[in-house]
Amino acid sequence: MDSRSPDGSGEFDHNGGPENHIAHWDTTFSAPKFTGVRYGFGSERIQNKVIEAHNFAVNAVLDFMKTHTAQTRRGQPAE
Repeated sequence: MDSRSPDGSGEFDHNGGPENHIAHWDTTFSAPKFTGVRYGFGSERIQNKVIEAHNFAVNAVLDFMKTHTAQTRRGQPAE
């Protein structure tokens, strides 16, 4: 993978420079298909419970990540 723009006109810059670089985690949270079906066919009460459960699960993962995946690096970047 050579990290070129979709039209091939240029190379992407993976590091905008020390003043612009922000380290981050990119995450996606998806509920199992049955959860969406349950939401779609459920009453308003069930829909609210599904949303509540999904939000609880997402917050649990974010709390875990804050506690166990936070990292830092000191010194000069590797070349």
